[in-house]
Amino acid sequence: MHMLQHADQADMADVSRLVAEVSSTVEIVERRLLRLVKEGGEGTPVLQVLMTEIAALSEDLQRCYKLLADAAGRRDLGFRAVIELEHLTNHCLWLYRKVHLEQTFYTKLDLEAKLRSLISPEAYALYQEILCVEDCERGFLAQTDADLRSKLLDVS
Repeated sequence: MHMLQHADQADMADVSRLVAEVSSTVEIVERRLLRLVKEGGEGTPVLQVLMTEIAALSEDLQRCYKLLADAAGRRDLGFRAVIELEHLTNHCLWLYRKVHLEQTFYTKLDLEAKLRSLISPEAYALYQEILCVEDCERGFLAQTDADLRSKLLDVS
């Protein structure tokens, strides 16, 4: 029985070490992303450099997530280990979404700048109006039947 406890403790030490390493990497990725967002807002880095760094962060998160998924698949984990892995997995998912939203934002910014340089200011202003109308359309389509009923009953 003593050997079994020793083996369990060794397995838990492996999981704890993995959690600590992945957690450290995830924290570093989050700090790097937030620094990039801040610098991007200040116009400090060149857009291509920014996009390259954000893509690298995405790759780091993918490696972390794969390690966590492998560890979570183990059948010999205790409650605390499972909770730690789930917490860290959720952090990875949240950060992965944030990374991709930033990638999308900077890609759109780059495309918008290219479009602005290709067309007249009047055409660009018209394009912006089209985008606003599309946003309104998406908002309308997202409304529930209850929302529409309320609007139909509101006579003001």
